[in-house]
Amino acid sequence: MAATVKIDASAMPPFKIGADPRNDWIKWKRALERFLNANKVEQDEEKFNLLLVLGGIDLQTYYDKVAKWEVQKTIDENEEVLEEVIVLKYESAILSLDEYFAPQLKKRFERHILRSMRQNNQEPFEEFVYRLREQANRCIFSDVDDMIVDQVIEGCSSTELRKRLLTTEMSLAEVISLGKTLEEVQKQTREYERPSTSYGESDLTQKVVGKVSFSTRSADNNRKCYNCNRPGHLARDIEKCPAKNVECYGCHTKGHFKVCCRKRKHDEHANRRQVGAKRIHAIVENSNETDKGVFFVKSEEMTEVLEMDVGGVPIKMIIDSGSPANIIDAKTYKRLKDQGARIMNEREPQTGEKTFKAFASDRDIVFNAVFETEIKIPGDETGIWAHVMVAPHGQVSLLSKGTAFALGILKIGYHVNSISATDRSNVGVQGHEEFPKIPEVKLPIQVDHSVPPVVQAVRRFPISMEADVEKTIQDLLEKNIIERAEGPITWVSPLVPVRKSDGRIRLCVDMRAANKAVKRENYPMPNIDDAMSGIKKVC
Repeated sequence: MAATVKIDASAMPPFKIGADPRNDWIKWKRALERFLNANKVEQDEEKFNLLLVLGGIDLQTYYDKVAKWEVQKTIDENEEVLEEVIVLKYESAILSLDEYFAPQLKKRFERHILRSMRQNNQEPFEEFVYRLREQANRCIFSDVDDMIVDQVIEGCSSTELRKRLLTTEMSLAEVISLGKTLEEVQKQTREYERPSTSYGESDLTQKVVGKVSFSTRSADNNRKCYNCNRPGHLARDIEKCPAKNVECYGCHTKGHFKVCCRKRKHDEHANRRQVGAKRIHAIVENSNETDKGVFFVKSEEMTEVLEMDVGGVPIKMIIDSGSPANIIDAKTYKRLKDQGARIMNEREPQTGEKTFKAFASDRDIVFNAVFETEIKIPGDETGIWAHVMVAPHGQVSLLSKGTAFALGILKIGYHVNSISATDRSNVGVQGHEEFPKIPEVKLPIQVDHSVPPVVQAVRRFPISMEADVEKTIQDLLEKNIIERAEGPITWVSPLVPVRKSDGRIRLCVDMRAANKAVKRENYPMPNIDDAMSGIKKVC
């Protein structure tokens, strides 16, 4: 009687479906085969049972509803083929699940995906080659290593590596070694180029030589007194100082003028330190120098709303670096199907594909359809085959972080794209960049029509501000931040211009009268007892 071998099932995690079911299944299937080989499981019945048991409830549910395929085997004994045919249960189950999760595993399609793969920003070279190898194994190449080398030349981020591979014939192992070496050299070079925080010998020598003795300073009649800020004497010459009996208007102590008050300077310095550092969005020119351009950090390709080619149909999408999946609304989904977009593997979402939540919300986003299609930049010949989810209650279409990185339209890192000097009169439409807006989205405001409209008079402001106010209004109109109101107007609110600390104008509107006609949602605020009882329930 054969001894029973104990298998530790905890070493094999159950199958979980995510945003990309095809790759999730392929990875889990590969892990299962390694697990069976490590435990020396060879019998067909036992492998079939372990497939369903280790896969978990989700995999068993999928297997029960998929179309069943059979893999048969005939017994060859003494060169005579018997009539008996054996059905391999494990191989049949694997084939059935393959057809369900990866119906599009065709070599032309897989080769297209391989040719569109690029090394992501900050991705190690070895990880990039590993992704290429995984994809190349599905493409049915006669020489897989040679195809991987070709795609390394096409998609690697190192220009130096590309030059070396185009001039020298190398094997895949040599390419991996060279790529890792160049990557490490780049890291070491960046370390050398970092500015040193230590002082050199020349710096210390210069500081010592630059010092002047106290006797030399005292003999210099051009130096000013620290108490009265006048030349001809020093602060230690109290009898010569006119501020010796004068009370300071700043700290109200005697012996110095307010202009030399060290306590006031110390307070001002402390106040400046309390103000946090601000992020610099642009370095603009001085308003008095009109012959120079504006220097600012910008990238010509970067914008939030882009028109993308989705399955051959152009749609507008917002780049959302926080979204793990490409999401479109039901209206856009209908337009894609009506216009004959190229859609593959269209199906209903699975259980694992319903775990997305909106920002600052605990509610799951509801999806009613999932499919795969090619997303590309308009005008490009090739794009990225991506996973797209349909939210029936969505308002805008979102382009995920991964897809945006793969297309090269989202860049995050320490490198600045470009620093350009541009004349502001030539930037954007009509001399200005248009203010970014979310297309086709309007926020409804609940208005109480029983409140009579109010037309308020124009507020008067200083004549010195009129030119600046007019200039600011024209600037906002050209940037499409505000628009002109034509025809009879029932509500008119006065303009309130405010001068900023840098001299520019901030335009405000007194909306207090108009706000009386806006209906508000009334929500009772809980008291401390309600809050404490809620915390007790959570704990």
